[in-house]
Amino acid sequence: MKLIKKMVIALFLLWCWSVISINNSSADVDHFPVYPCIESNVKFWVKVYTEEPSNRGIIHDSNDLDIIYEVIDVKKQEEPGAEDFNKKRIRAVKEKYEKMLESFACGRSPTTDAEKRVYGLFGRNPERSVLREARNNIRFQRGQKDRFLPGLIRSGAYLEEMKKILRDYGLPTDLAYLPHVESSFNYEAYSKFGAAGVWQFTRETGKRFLTVDYTLDERRDPISSTHAAARFLKENYETLGSWPLALTAYNHGTAGMVRAKKAKGCYESIFKEYDGQRFKFASRNFYSEFLAARKVAKNYQSYFGQVQLDSPKQTCEYKVPGYAPIHNLAKHVGVDLATIRELNPTLRPPVYTGQKYVPKGYSLRLPGRKDGKAAKQFASIIREDLFVSGQKPSRFYRVRRGDTASEIARLQGVSLKDLIFANQLDKWASIYEGQNLRIPLPGEGTITLAKASKKSSLDGVQVAAAKQSAVDLREAPVVAKGVSKAVKSEETQSVESTERETGALELPAKELPASGEISRELPALEVAALETSEVEPPSSIEPAKDQETKEMIVLKPAEQEFSEPEPALIEQEDTFQTSVAMEMPVIMETEINPAVVTGHLQVEKLIKAKGKTLGVIRVEAEETLGHYAEWLGVSAQEIRRLNGLSFRKGIQIDQSLKVPLEKIGAVEFEEKRYEYHKEVEEDFYAAYRVQGVQLYEIRKGDNIWKLCSMEFDTPFWLVKKYNPSINFNGLMPDQKIRIPVVEAPSES
Repeated sequence: MKLIKKMVIALFLLWCWSVISINNSSADVDHFPVYPCIESNVKFWVKVYTEEPSNRGIIHDSNDLDIIYEVIDVKKQEEPGAEDFNKKRIRAVKEKYEKMLESFACGRSPTTDAEKRVYGLFGRNPERSVLREARNNIRFQRGQKDRFLPGLIRSGAYLEEMKKILRDYGLPTDLAYLPHVESSFNYEAYSKFGAAGVWQFTRETGKRFLTVDYTLDERRDPISSTHAAARFLKENYETLGSWPLALTAYNHGTAGMVRAKKAKGCYESIFKEYDGQRFKFASRNFYSEFLAARKVAKNYQSYFGQVQLDSPKQTCEYKVPGYAPIHNLAKHVGVDLATIRELNPTLRPPVYTGQKYVPKGYSLRLPGRKDGKAAKQFASIIREDLFVSGQKPSRFYRVRRGDTASEIARLQGVSLKDLIFANQLDKWASIYEGQNLRIPLPGEGTITLAKASKKSSLDGVQVAAAKQSAVDLREAPVVAKGVSKAVKSEETQSVESTERETGALELPAKELPASGEISRELPALEVAALETSEVEPPSSIEPAKDQETKEMIVLKPAEQEFSEPEPALIEQEDTFQTSVAMEMPVIMETEINPAVVTGHLQVEKLIKAKGKTLGVIRVEAEETLGHYAEWLGVSAQEIRRLNGLSFRKGIQIDQSLKVPLEKIGAVEFEEKRYEYHKEVEEDFYAAYRVQGVQLYEIRKGDNIWKLCSMEFDTPFWLVKKYNPSINFNGLMPDQKIRIPVVEAPSES
């Protein structure tokens, strides 16, 4: 009897221990320590989030965040001319303190009150070496109070459900505050380098856990992406063994943090001592930013007073049994498109414009409770004849010299009016060699998201296209020696044309004008091997964060390790020289149409080898062997074997590759390839605008990857689009290239 009692007591104690353990797994205080070495950093980020708005910024020391030189006024990023104004303003202030510190380092004593204040920031009698080093560590940080507060309000709609999801995965629920750092809880957030949604997943990482294609992007859905974030964070924690390291890996990359841990051990040692090539300000501060955001969000009334947070929306889900037009579904369920779009951020703009159907099996969110009654009610009123068995294809035509828009429309069986609308052509129906025009499908509607939403990604694309394509190209000025902006020559203008149904004066397709000097034909440099776990892929997040005038919440991608290699870029010798981008002239760009994808996206020829059909393609920007494998339904290794590529040998821009076309044909492969590039460009132009172009002269040691990611904070595909004749495998000193000046539009 005593033995039974002991067993019962033991089982009870075991049960109590398990309950305590489960509860402790969600008790965040033990998982997220505030180490003494980062206390000043956390304090700094609290100041950034709660005291300074985005039209003010902090000039500070990048190593010691207790050292704040000055808080200055700047223009908000969305204000016209903000980038140029802010660069000059920030540079002038930084130079003031650089000169002051240099004079101290040379032995001069402070004399004015301002000098004494700065000198005193370093304690009594600081060593000259400390002052000289500080001269090189002056950094600007934009305030984020007016961005954090709206994010705080938005978080109310999702926070509790996010915590429940994290709890279900056995994770600390306070991880739900991480989107404050990543996106300010804006599900429309999109970085220049392709990170999307509240958790800022890149496309490559997102596809590991979510559906990301031309029709659906689950990264945009706060709830679906939280499941993905939970899985990803759990992987990081299981690999690294602590939450400070796991969270830093969310920014810096898992493989990078494995190396850091191997080199230095614990988080504190990594923070204080690790000097990895990519472990810069962004990665070093990421955990501190999270701690600060968590502190502010959990105690928001202390910082912002009484704030009414958004309430969760009551929704039900209706699983669509077939492919269907979204406007037909909306009409039959009696819900307006604006509401459907708000509840279904997963559906991409082509669904709302009629280019694509709502895909079969998609769980459409509609107003109503989750008890199932509302969903059944919606299902009962939707007719079966609304659905079709297949998705609409994406058709495109690559423009050749001499083509006209009306001739293309006639050959493709569409009206000129629809072709112009689908591609946002200007009033002359101007087209250029190398453009991939989208061919609208018969009966495709012209529904715009302006009716469905005041702010939509499609609107951004259309507005950007309209602004840039409506400029009179024939009056474009010559902006630099050897770089003519006169897109249409007198010869072209004199071509006899006829007025079409749209009133457009058509001109035959011409080759895009040269961008700077003619590309020199030199042997192409090899791409750095980025496809093994031993080589960490380049990250765009740290440059984006270290960029002095860039936002650190919405406009950055998550700095993560990818399961597939980074897009094909040219990696040259690591002798990058910093340029003075702000002094380059800004010129207006006219011939680039944001609504039209350029590049060689077709299979250039078909060949037979050992009884198998192969296609020959040309590598384009942002493409990887992983992309080809995905589109073709084969392994990347099969493509490697077919082309004699070793595992450590990457691909490069304009390289010819053979691809197997046994599982899918050339047309289907081309469609998937086109949709990928179209998706990337549509998302970008929906979030950013190109206000002009800078002429940059190549210097010795420059390479295009470092210029894009570290100097200009601009994706390579966009630079390539503005320089169609440049051979990026053989850039030469003194060669001129055009760099688009990118700005984020104003947020509503």
